[in-house]
Amino acid sequence: MAIFRGEHHFTPPQPGRLIPLLRARLRFDEPSFMVQSVRGGRILHREQIPSLEHLCFPGLDIYRQAEAVDLEPVLDAGRDSSLVSLSIGHNLLGQLIGDGQSVQLLQTLGIAASPSIQLVKTPLSVSNLLHQAFTRHLTGPMRKLHSQAKCLEYLAGLCHAFVHPPSTVPDRKAIDRAE
Repeated sequence: MAIFRGEHHFTPPQPGRLIPLLRARLRFDEPSFMVQSVRGGRILHREQIPSLEHLCFPGLDIYRQAEAVDLEPVLDAGRDSSLVSLSIGHNLLGQLIGDGQSVQLLQTLGIAASPSIQLVKTPLSVSNLLHQAFTRHLTGPMRKLHSQAKCLEYLAGLCHAFVHPPSTVPDRKAIDRAE
């Protein structure tokens, strides 16, 4: 499991200016589940695997399944932003949330095939858990433990939101008690 955070500050803000950040080329030992979430501004992702271009902003997270990544994020300099990226190999994801739930999550997010990318409206309450994985208040092993715990909490929130969403059908026992 790998987690990354990039913070981007523009003083003064430069609306309309796009700044290429880097070219990221990664290869994994196995198919991996990846998510990228933005706070603040907007980031344009130019993807090569598969080839597409999309805009990421708060509330619209990027989910991907792939064995390789080749992308170039381009920052909108009009606002400060923060990007968090999480990568988890399929084997570990299955161990953490269960193999069946892992498959269901990938299907629900629309990334069951590899390689695939989807932009998905994600509740900010879920995305914020991932952004909370980084703290300046802890150091050393406690900082690592905090990050791992927040990633697990994020996965639980993600499964709750997408695999087992709250029922909109009233609970029969609750109806019976109300009568």
